[in-house]
Amino acid sequence: MFKLIQRRLYSTIKYPPPPSHYETKPAKKYWKKITFLAFVSGAIITYNYPIYTIVEKSIPLPKDEEETTKYNENLESKLNNFPVVNHYRNDKSFVESRGWHHLETATAGLEGFHGTLLTPGGIAIPPLAFHSENGDDIVFVHVGRRLSGYPFIVHGGILGSIIDETQKANIIKEFPYLTPDTIHTKSLNVKYKFPTFVNQFIVIRSSVNKSDPNSKTYTTKADISTIGGTLLMEATSTLSAEDPLSFESSPSSSSKWLKW
Repeated sequence: MFKLIQRRLYSTIKYPPPPSHYETKPAKKYWKKITFLAFVSGAIITYNYPIYTIVEKSIPLPKDEEETTKYNENLESKLNNFPVVNHYRNDKSFVESRGWHHLETATAGLEGFHGTLLTPGGIAIPPLAFHSENGDDIVFVHVGRRLSGYPFIVHGGILGSIIDETQKANIIKEFPYLTPDTIHTKSLNVKYKFPTFVNQFIVIRSSVNKSDPNSKTYTTKADISTIGGTLLMEATSTLSAEDPLSFESSPSSSSKWLKW
């Protein structure tokens, strides 16, 4: 009986199998229809509802005072729990400060940082800064989603303004006889290394070198990175400043008073 079954198997199966044995029926190409429908649907949605509007409706920002307070408290909690923040706080060579002067060095300058952008989704809480004796300045700033240029990426102009104002604030700390209104940026060169995504804390590190005391010209360098250390941007700048004391006692200044 066993031999009979074995003979039947040998008679029905051929070795090697013919090419038809490996042939499979072609799958139906539904993916073309799915891709077309997804493209059309996405085009309709984005035409009528920009990505920013969709995000605003899906994850709304606080609107009243109570929600804003909770929002800011959450940011403050995150900031204070970063190990890098505690590291600088425990380092006695750094002096901690908190305030908007790091983004507003002139009363007639970037008022938007303290006005329009002082809101959830902008720069909601004041920057946290640590300044060392050797002139190094470390500043922590939260950039919200309303600072984006391209979707979910902080506008390059915003980053340039932040780093410029931070460098000016550092100069004032190093040379207290200077005033915000007498500092002028002569040149600012930036190199973008990686996109800066919104809704995160960034770290600005800057240092100041007084290159020419006679011309009162200062050169600075700075970089922006994430809390995790990813380099986002590098910058070098040249700034000039007038000594208020020498300005008041200059011949041109005294001649003006004589005219009166």
